[in-house]
Amino acid sequence: MRAIIIAVVFMLGARGVCDAQSVALDRLGKDKWLKYSGGIQALGVFYNGMAPRDPFGYMVRGDLNFTVAGIYHLPFSFTYSDQQLRFPSPIRLNRFSFHPSYKGFQLHLGDASMSFSPYTLDGHQFTGVGAEYRGSGPWSAAVMYGRLLKHVPYLPDRSEITPVHERRGYGVNLGYTSRAWDLKAMVFTANDRPDPGASELSKYPFPERNLVLGWQGRLSVFQKGRLVVDHAHSVIGLDEEGMKRYFPENFGDSISHLSRERYNALKVSLDYPAFAGNLAVVYERVDPGYRTFGAYYFNADLENIAVAASQSLFKGKVALQLRSGVQRDNLDRTKNSEFRRMVNSVDLAYTPDRKLSVHTHYSNFLTHTNSRDQFDQINRVSTLDILDTLSYRQLSQQASINMRYQIVNAPGNNRAWSLLLNFQENSNRTDASQGEQHQDQFYQGALNYDVRLRESGWQYGANLNASLSNGGQEDRLTWGPGVHAGRAFLNKKLNTRMTMGYNRTDGGEGYDGSVFNCRVNASWNLYSFHQLGASGLYQYRDLERAPGGDLTIQLTYHYRFDNFRISLQDREDISGIKTNPPVKVRFRYRDVMYSGTIAEVNRQLALVSRDPKFRVLPEDAKQELVRLRKAYLKQEKRSGYKFHALHYLAVLYHYGDAIERYYHEADMAIRKIIFDMRHTDHELERRYVQSKKLWTNTGTEKDEAKLRRLEEAYRECSRRLKGHRWLETQLRSYEGLSFDGAVNPAIRTYLESHLQEHLTALEQGTTPEALRLAIETGLIDHFYRRSLQHTSNTAVDLRYYHLKSK
Repeated sequence: MRAIIIAVVFMLGARGVCDAQSVALDRLGKDKWLKYSGGIQALGVFYNGMAPRDPFGYMVRGDLNFTVAGIYHLPFSFTYSDQQLRFPSPIRLNRFSFHPSYKGFQLHLGDASMSFSPYTLDGHQFTGVGAEYRGSGPWSAAVMYGRLLKHVPYLPDRSEITPVHERRGYGVNLGYTSRAWDLKAMVFTANDRPDPGASELSKYPFPERNLVLGWQGRLSVFQKGRLVVDHAHSVIGLDEEGMKRYFPENFGDSISHLSRERYNALKVSLDYPAFAGNLAVVYERVDPGYRTFGAYYFNADLENIAVAASQSLFKGKVALQLRSGVQRDNLDRTKNSEFRRMVNSVDLAYTPDRKLSVHTHYSNFLTHTNSRDQFDQINRVSTLDILDTLSYRQLSQQASINMRYQIVNAPGNNRAWSLLLNFQENSNRTDASQGEQHQDQFYQGALNYDVRLRESGWQYGANLNASLSNGGQEDRLTWGPGVHAGRAFLNKKLNTRMTMGYNRTDGGEGYDGSVFNCRVNASWNLYSFHQLGASGLYQYRDLERAPGGDLTIQLTYHYRFDNFRISLQDREDISGIKTNPPVKVRFRYRDVMYSGTIAEVNRQLALVSRDPKFRVLPEDAKQELVRLRKAYLKQEKRSGYKFHALHYLAVLYHYGDAIERYYHEADMAIRKIIFDMRHTDHELERRYVQSKKLWTNTGTEKDEAKLRRLEEAYRECSRRLKGHRWLETQLRSYEGLSFDGAVNPAIRTYLESHLQEHLTALEQGTTPEALRLAIETGLIDHFYRRSLQHTSNTAVDLRYYHLKSK
């Protein structure tokens, strides 16, 4: 049986859709060397109805996980279905990839995707090889070579299939990063390669070649600001070698003189933190017709100048985002009319407490939007269906409001109301007329009520949905209610859920039709590693053209295996005594998934706690974390362990966030000191020269008390100036703060000695500006006192002033 399972996994994986994550080779040998786990899921769909579709469909999914050195480094997965291979496509639907890594190096083999920049290579899938280097040093690099599109032949009996040439390309990306600036340069090129054996070349598009040169830069400006520039130049022309196959006699050598199209894309942004938010200015220009073979879609013929601001108000209860600018098209002056307008966007989120949350949005951006009616999802027949979307080239304006109110009667018992209102107004244009052909207005609303009862296990609710579309000629209103209910039985091994819904559509001439849906779902966790599932859908469509009902039944089977041990019953030891499998837990915190047995999750939590930022916590925080860690280590049941582990992570990251804020404000304070040093040095030397003149010029007077005061003032100015210049030498090589890197000992001493004081200030609501000022003042005094130990015998070298002798 073991050999059969292994053969099935790899046979299906060779033909199905396979993805792989990276393997970190530098971790080998630090834990158990190798473990195996995985699973197989089979899905079958039976259909009986009026639609022209197959009565049976299937899908097989599987994954094979190799655990190396205690970390899942090689998770392979495959998907194979009868629907994926029906129509030829230039983009591979069946994929296999492998991504090993070692320290800062990573290799991509098989079907992968990489991104250099939004205007060069940006996530386009390729079949080939790629490599990336992102080490701890300033340099980074990435290269790729592979097939971007596969050849799709011309089929005379399949006119709906567009023939496509094979397309191959390669790219190089080099980058250098410093403390104050970054620079990346990239080259990407690709060309079409006609198949020598292809016939009917006139049915194919002409082969093309693309060369893209791009660069990205980042520069720190105005101490806290950031300037980012992204520019690309794309050249697209007919491929010379490919065109010789089309016209071998007529063109000859003159084919090298074929015209080439040149395009530019530029985006410049300036960000500056202000108050409790951020200010940004963005300029973007994309030439008409801009495209690159390294990306799938572009908004071309666009110039955009925008100003954006975001602020957090009233102690985080209100989040406000504003954006305003000017957009225009017809950049090359070839269209009959030009489109220009002001564009604005406002987002307001209000969360006064845990019960109520409100989010509103308004925009009138020129963009490309895919809009899908929620009734397409409600009336969906099968998970294998590909839902259609309505594509809008321009979105004139959009407004929405989303409200949720939750009532908690008892722990675990929740009742919640939610309301969604959405409005869109779209105007479509054509290149020929540039006039407004028609205007679409789309209104959408949903009201939901959900109840969850912990003791009985019931979850139920009701909803009311409505959408109104106005296409300029007639209005179409679709509305309908729905209910749902669900509960777990047999000690939560059997989960059930039923939903019912009705929606009706009325057009300009009255009733257009209605749809009634009834869905039933059930899943049964059988033994330890098996899961059975069944779902049924009965749908009746009262439509004028094709009234009738559809019945869809879906069956699923899911099996998880560990080290390829396959069993149809609970495990027993060699003595025949049934033993309970180890307790496994699975939960997510801050986008990190923790899963496995309790012992394995304990190791995962221990690795998290070893993050350098947690090593500098104050002693009280460390003792509290030790107590919380002991609490989850004592747990043996899944529910109790999950509760205490999440509590531990919440407290751990609470302190970690505070430490990061503290170090951020300290870094800003140090940079402020460095920025002010030139002015401060000039002022301290002026005071030093002035105090020395006053002291030396009054040396013949008999007022000894005045002489002592002048001498002490001179000595203090001398100490301040020498201390300041000693501080200059200490901060000359400052490149920022880190938890595990090399930091000036004097800075580290101050941060550690004042850690508890400043963390307490943060807990009490001290503003970042006030904390930054306190750290700046404290650091200056701290460095001054330390400088007295190193500058007592040093002389003052005047840089700006000169003392005149008496």
